[in-house]
Amino acid sequence: DPMPLIAARAKISRVVILNEDHTQPGHRAFCQELLTVLAPLGYHHFAVEALDPADKAINTRNYPLSSSGYYTREPTMR
Repeated sequence: DPMPLIAARAKISRVVILNEDHTQPGHRAFCQELLTVLAPLGYHHFAVEALDPADKAINTRNYPLSSSGYYTREPTMR
C-alpha cells in the first residue's frame, strides 16, 4: 500500500504530483482515495490536464461537467 509513504512525503512537501495512464480508470480511482488522505494534511488545490479550455464557466461553477473535457466523460474522472 503506497498511501502511508505518499502521506509521509506529503507532510514535508508542498506539492504532490501523480502520473496516471489515461487508459487505466483505476489510476484515477487511486487518486480519489489519495485526496482523502491529502486533504487533512492541508492539500486543497487539485489540478488536472483533462479540461477543455473552451469551458469558460468552470471557474464560476467551481466544478467540471462531463462535457468539460474528453476524459471528464469517464466516471472515475468525475
